[in-house]
Amino acid sequence: MLTEVSFQSPSRIGTHWLASNLIILVVALPSLVGSMRLHVLPQSSTGARKTGMWLLLRILASYALMLSLIASNVAGTTKKLTATLLSSVILCVGNIVGLV
Repeated sequence: MLTEVSFQSPSRIGTHWLASNLIILVVALPSLVGSMRLHVLPQSSTGARKTGMWLLLRILASYALMLSLIASNVAGTTKKLTATLLSSVILCVGNIVGLV
């Protein structure tokens, strides 16, 4: 239920290009804060690190918004598929490199 709200609410609000980008920024900021908490906090503070992990999981909402932004702003089926493919590949490469 919470995941559906975090995916649908910002996408319904962002109808204008600038508004969509600002909403993506606002939705992605908790993920950045969560990743910084995981990096900076010591291993002994498990509660704070768990909160950082929960905040980090919000990255999926900004990815869904990015896909909707591609779908609404890119014309043509081939260009749309290429843009979606490239964004998925970049996300996968970033996840792989992030583990190293």
